[in-house]
Amino acid sequence: MTAMSKAMGVAVLGVTSTVCVAGSCLASGGLPDFSRPQTWVLVAGAVGSALASGFQLKALFDEKVATRCDVLNDGRRTRGQVAEGFGDVREALARQSEEIRRTNALVQAALARDQGLGAGLLGAADPKVRERIAAVANSADPAIRAAVDDVVAIADGRGIEATEEALIAAVKANDLEGASRRRELGALQSLYSISKAIKTYREVISLDSEDFWTRILLSRLLMLAHKTHEAYEVAAECLLVTKEGTWQYAAACVEIADILTNKNELSASLMHYENSLRIHEEMHKLDPGDDICTHNLSVIMHNIGDVLISMGDVDGAAKRHFEALDISKKLMDSDKNNDEWRRNFALSLERVGDVLREKGDYDESINRYNQELAIRRDIFKKNSNNDDYARELAVTLSKVGNILKIKKDYSEALKCYKEDLEISRRLSKADPENRERIRDVSICLHKIGDVLKDTGDIKGALEFYEEDLETSRVLARFDPENMILRRDVLVSLWRLAPYRSDPVASWNEVIDELEAMKRDGVLNPVDERFIPAARAQAAAAAAAAAGV
Repeated sequence: MTAMSKAMGVAVLGVTSTVCVAGSCLASGGLPDFSRPQTWVLVAGAVGSALASGFQLKALFDEKVATRCDVLNDGRRTRGQVAEGFGDVREALARQSEEIRRTNALVQAALARDQGLGAGLLGAADPKVRERIAAVANSADPAIRAAVDDVVAIADGRGIEATEEALIAAVKANDLEGASRRRELGALQSLYSISKAIKTYREVISLDSEDFWTRILLSRLLMLAHKTHEAYEVAAECLLVTKEGTWQYAAACVEIADILTNKNELSASLMHYENSLRIHEEMHKLDPGDDICTHNLSVIMHNIGDVLISMGDVDGAAKRHFEALDISKKLMDSDKNNDEWRRNFALSLERVGDVLREKGDYDESINRYNQELAIRRDIFKKNSNNDDYARELAVTLSKVGNILKIKKDYSEALKCYKEDLEISRRLSKADPENRERIRDVSICLHKIGDVLKDTGDIKGALEFYEEDLETSRVLARFDPENMILRRDVLVSLWRLAPYRSDPVASWNEVIDELEAMKRDGVLNPVDERFIPAARAQAAAAAAAAAGV
């Protein structure tokens, strides 16, 4: 077993996050896991003979897909067709573990590009390519870091442009290898152009109608391109090209469930999560010692719990989250030196804390959050250069601060929020084009402003509110059609209006923003009620100014 094999204690399935209607989402990092409620990324397509760096790839997997190579891999690195059925799939995946790990960075880089690291890498000089890809080079997973080195080697060697030209020429020259070569081309294009990669992967599917994994990757890329309906259609096709009850079928169910959650079609999402859970439970019965399958059980339970909370079934959600917590604790206790299992347990504590907060049990909620916080601090202390761990710590600090604020312990809440802000500013400064990082700063600013307002420090609150507004406007300018980002501006304006020196003008600015959002088609119908409310506030402010 290689050193890379030992480093790869990973899960079979996983998720990353996109911007979601609930607010600021988390970007999971480190070793592949299955641990976030939004937008699963599973895998993608069988890849042929080589990229410019000499990759020998059978399947393009995102960072969330891997195998238990410490148990299953007997040193064989032969190319094999992934067979149907539980046992055969695991054996084939084991044979491909090196290829799987090496391709982690490809999708990671595509995700990083989509988060604002820049477009148009094709025309960029090689150092620029290296600079953009470096955004994922600090992953906690040594296999991903190694893969990033290989991707950078492409830029230092033949270059992205030359590599693409060679692959396009190969596609044209050999129709028999058309699908295989196009998979390689799509993998490369995903580094710098999601639209190009989408086009190429569609061509792959037209040549190989049974290609399951390319459909999964195409679905994921379509989600990144905000083409939710198309992503759903492609993901649904996956159920038609695999057998029910298999690992692939379970993976497709989760992919579909994430898309449906994103569309707020919660009942349908719940059905697909439960189908995947049922398959994983059967797999677990066959091999109860498989810690990866066990871990995936806990994450699916958390996803189900999240959906149930959104549907208003807090008791049902609590049941699922506590079941998942028990599983995560057993995994952590089985290997106390495994920081990934500790992170997963911390995530379970967070979910339980969330549901207890929903139930109004603030004492027990903050107890769970504080347990999580201790784990996050310890992991970050050992990995202080890891941005993902830093952000997880910041999010936990924010949640502790939220409960402290509810309990009116303002001084302690302020300490948590300020530490959160310090971390978030540092992360945003290190990655100034990352919109999620910018939004994290914005959220911290308004939370600090809220605490200062509640304690009577209106002048101090206004300083943070004004900075929050400017930060929100920067984000909205990035994507003026994004309903969430535009609503952030609206909320910031509303928060400021009563306290500015000219409240009449401030409320009129709120009204203008509401009407602009409605005109642009980004005002949620539920929020239209704020238009008459804002007008009433403006009228009241005008009357007060006139001494009426």
